[in-house]
Amino acid sequence: MKIGVIDSGIGGLTVLSSLINKCPNHEYIYFGDTIHLPYGEKSKEEIIDYTNNIIRFLESEKVDVIVIACGSISSHKEFIKSNVPLIDIISPLEGKLDNYKKISVMATAISIKTNAFKNYINSELNLIACPKLVPIIENNNYKKLDKVLNEYLETTKDSEALILGCTHYPLIKNEVSKYFQGDIICLDKYIVDIVKNMQESSYSLKLYFSAITEKLLENVHKILNQDKLDIERKCVYMLENKKILVLGMARSGYHVSKLLANSNEIIITDKTEQKKENVEELEKLGVKFVQSETGVELLDNTFDLVIKNPGIEPSHPVVKKALDLNIKIVNEMEVAYNYLPKNVKIIGITGSNGKTTTTTILYNLLKLHGIDAILGGNIGYPLSEVVEKVNVNSVLVLEISDHQLYNLDSFKTDISILTNICPTHLDFHGTYENYKNTKKKIFNHHTNLDKAFINSNNLDSLNITEDIKSFKDYFNNNENYYNEEGIFINNELVIKLEDIKIKGTHNYENILAALIALKEFAFDKDIIVEYLKKFNGVEHRIEIVDSNSDIHFYNDSKATNPTSTLTALKTMNKNTHLILGGMERKQDFNELNEYMNIVECIYAIGEVTDRIYEYASHLGIKCFKCYTLEEAMNLVKENVKSEENVLLSPASASWDQYDKFETRGEEFKKLVEKIFN
Repeated sequence: MKIGVIDSGIGGLTVLSSLINKCPNHEYIYFGDTIHLPYGEKSKEEIIDYTNNIIRFLESEKVDVIVIACGSISSHKEFIKSNVPLIDIISPLEGKLDNYKKISVMATAISIKTNAFKNYINSELNLIACPKLVPIIENNNYKKLDKVLNEYLETTKDSEALILGCTHYPLIKNEVSKYFQGDIICLDKYIVDIVKNMQESSYSLKLYFSAITEKLLENVHKILNQDKLDIERKCVYMLENKKILVLGMARSGYHVSKLLANSNEIIITDKTEQKKENVEELEKLGVKFVQSETGVELLDNTFDLVIKNPGIEPSHPVVKKALDLNIKIVNEMEVAYNYLPKNVKIIGITGSNGKTTTTTILYNLLKLHGIDAILGGNIGYPLSEVVEKVNVNSVLVLEISDHQLYNLDSFKTDISILTNICPTHLDFHGTYENYKNTKKKIFNHHTNLDKAFINSNNLDSLNITEDIKSFKDYFNNNENYYNEEGIFINNELVIKLEDIKIKGTHNYENILAALIALKEFAFDKDIIVEYLKKFNGVEHRIEIVDSNSDIHFYNDSKATNPTSTLTALKTMNKNTHLILGGMERKQDFNELNEYMNIVECIYAIGEVTDRIYEYASHLGIKCFKCYTLEEAMNLVKENVKSEENVLLSPASASWDQYDKFETRGEEFKKLVEKIFN
């Protein structure tokens, strides 16, 4: 008999161990969903979704029966879809414990909430939710165990028996017995009784986990008491036979639709007309495109999933309706992550500013060191587009925006870089606190085997990372820093400032962040120096725009918040004509005050034109209400003098007039060519 066994982590191994010892003549396949651990803290919908994916995988492995070695899943057995028989750990208790008048039950909070134990036990029950235990057991962090057990078991004094209702809990049975003197009941014995009656075959064992750490491997060998084990990391969340609504075409919607088209029913919707060739290509793959203002009329309860473009706000009608219908919402990065081969190293770079430059420097240096690096994410290449290029030993370098982090769930990096945090995108997140918590998701599912590189000169970055589980290292500290001489890593000079082509403190910080991550793979000073001598920065970030005039033009269209514009102003060393404005996002232009003394004139554009005019008037700076970039450039032509700077650094998003900041920057460069050349 081929038997599948599932749990959210190592707890189910207690059941598996009993089965192997007492029913050895079977083929066993174990799946521990460690990336979503613990299930006891998940919602009903999440538990059902995760479990159904695991069951599909086990069915593909041709198992004859599946043992649900998890109390949280067993509590929702009726909602689990399976083509093979399911054996849960709760229902076998029926009629077995009637000799006890009162029984205490320790279980996860969600198992207690469902009242699953009451359905099968006639005795009086004292139900105890124990949310703190699974994390303690999984992390071998037993220092607080006595205090926690004392708290949980305080109400068990008049109970005759205690059920350990989560399969993790038998691992602390000895500790529990110090506080409870009655009968302690583990659930594995009832599963063993069922399996004993099944047809036997030859023994084999295969172990799958959705995430693997050294601590996990140590626990697995200890629980199963075996030296040689066949263990593999496996993601089982690939989508098959699902009905999916893709909200928003753009590049990410287009590529994720192509990725999933072969085995799913997909409708993609966007409010704008799309390129004919893209629509025709998707239609050939079976994907239906519907142009609609919101797409809300397309969504009903027949859909399994909504894949949302990261830039679409949480208040969108489709998002609200999906939540009402309990339809899961993800983004393309979350989907594509599950299609990556195992052993791929993932570097995720996020931050309010500097993430594109840091990503670009790190990616190029990895390539120059001979490493199979692949670039993707918010930098312009959706993960669903590059996933087919990724090999087993590749290093994925991903720029990840807060909009992308917002809908990430199982996604996990091996190395995360947080460049800095400042208030931005508050219209999307509602509050700065929400924004910070979203940025913190770059460290999701980390253990001390994963690396976090953090800017020690940014207080908010330090505050939100205080309690992350990653191994933390820092730049802008006493070991990795820059000064007037150069860039230092581990207190050793790597490159002199005079040899770096891109100038400015913000760029030196970006270089530090890239180098501290680079040293995890390779570190050749000669390669680094040669590259940084030539690196001219990223497009649209304080980009020098060539002109035939004696005026200096800078395209900083990527400055979508005041902090980013402040960085640009710091690099200007003479009279500057500043083009400011764009989408209204409650941005505070007063953040610019310290460096506005170099601004000769402001040219206000976009939705915030009137507000910028008031701001400039308050500072006593000359300002023109231009509304559009072209009108601004025409007025610049009339007012700018020889050797002065013209800086497009809007401190605002571009979406009021453009589809993306790149388009705004391209128009600026074309206008320089048209008007000044």
